[in-house]
Amino acid sequence: MAQIKRFGYGLQAMLVMTSHNKLHSSSEIAKLIQYEKTQLRKILSLLVEAQLVSVQQGRGGGYYMTKNSKDISLFAIYNAVNPGQQPEWHRLLATTGENYFGQQVNESFEEITSELSLAIKAILTKYTLHDLLQDRSLINM
Repeated sequence: MAQIKRFGYGLQAMLVMTSHNKLHSSSEIAKLIQYEKTQLRKILSLLVEAQLVSVQQGRGGGYYMTKNSKDISLFAIYNAVNPGQQPEWHRLLATTGENYFGQQVNESFEEITSELSLAIKAILTKYTLHDLLQDRSLINM
C-alpha cells in the first residue's frame, strides 16, 4: 500500500506545482493536499532525484516543475517515487508454498502479476499530468 500512497501524494504534489506556475514550499503543498509535510519532503526528494521536479534552496525558495506537464507520464511519476521496487502485487508470489500445489499456483500467479505489470504500465504511460489537469479543470484551483 505504501507504493500507491507515495504515488498518489507525489502525483498530487506535481499537480499543485503544474497548476500554479510558481515556487511552492513543501509546507504549502502539504497543506493543500492534506498530507504530513515531512513525509511529503521524502516524496519530493524522490521526484527531484528523478529530475521531474527541481528545488530552489533558501529563503523564498521552493519546488517547481522541470518539464512540461505534457511530457510527464503518470508511469514516470510512479517509477520516480518507487525507485527500483517491485510492484506490490508481486507479493502475491510469496503466498504460495513449496510443495507441488504451491509451485503450480505460483506459476499462475507469475502470469497474473506479469500481466498486471504490463497493463498498469500501459495505462499509466497513456496519461500525462496535463491530461489530469485538463480532465478535472485543476488549473488555477
